Amino acid sequence: MNRAAAELEKALEGAVGVPVPFDASFSDATYAVLDARLAEWSPRGKAMLGAIAALSLFSILKGISLLLSWLVSLFAFLVYKFLVSVGFAHTSEELRNREFVILS
Repeated sequence: MNRAAAELEKALEGAVGVPVPFDASFSDATYAVLDARLAEWSPRGKAMLGAIAALSLFSILKGISLLLSWLVSLFAFLVYKFLVSVGFAHTSEELRNREFVILS
């Protein structure tokens, strides 16, 4: 069993090109492999990877904010309607099709 485990460890080491301890957790082994692979990159490649990661993170957050802006707008509209209904705010219109909100 020990010989099979040693052969498996050598095969894994040959596949990824980095020595991976057999008793390491999956996340530690993955980090070691990615760290070794990233160390081989040039500084320009690392900068490009950072820029791509930042752009991806920005796009993800922008997409989430697009979904959340509907909730914020709905909440603001409900607060506005509540204030109008309890008499705290009054609306008035002019002939120029403008609407005014007067807070009391």
